[in-house]
Amino acid sequence: MEEYAKNDKNDRVKVLRKSKISGKDTTFKIPDDWEIMDDKENCKVVILNPSTPEFQTLSKKFLASVGSQRQIVENQNKTLYQQYVAKKKSIDSTNPTGHQNENSLWHGFAKDAMDSINKFGFNRSYCGKNATAYGDGVYFARDASYSAQGTYSVPDSNGNKRMYLCKVLTGEYTYGQGGMRMPPTKAGTHILYDCVVDNPANPGMFIIFHDCQAYPEYMIMFK
Repeated sequence: MEEYAKNDKNDRVKVLRKSKISGKDTTFKIPDDWEIMDDKENCKVVILNPSTPEFQTLSKKFLASVGSQRQIVENQNKTLYQQYVAKKKSIDSTNPTGHQNENSLWHGFAKDAMDSINKFGFNRSYCGKNATAYGDGVYFARDASYSAQGTYSVPDSNGNKRMYLCKVLTGEYTYGQGGMRMPPTKAGTHILYDCVVDNPANPGMFIIFHDCQAYPEYMIMFK
């Protein structure tokens, strides 16, 4: 496959992608705003053009919490998105009608994890690297300023830091605790909460235990 700047097909870089969709789901449809992908192409990373409304909206959201960014990249992964959509349908059908099950949240990371996250998503086997106070899951922050800390967005040799803006299925949640490997059950039922948080009244940190509950939609590089 090729990586290129969005809206500029002349600026191309070869990128090897090995993930493939197993089987075909005729009901699945990729987002309308994705760049065109070949049928056999599963993953494409697209550098956003700073002049586009998409870039401007994301930049404004980022600037409000952190500061200037150097690059914004959109991650288009058919398999991960298909799994995410299926999980969303399941959570939407279980929780009360009208409940906000999805949020846009931040996740800081080190450069060497980027290719793996783009291809395979967030893996709970990495949990504990930076935080386990609320459970052994994958952590996402409400505020970009939290994920921008050097502990989470680890600077590379040039001082550049990176974080993802993710779609996350937070669903119904409750307090998290150290050592949790899955959410607790809802009172009087055998149904698990969808995730856990630091403070249910005003959550700033969300922890998920199912890998399909988060989709790494945009990568922001900054200093």
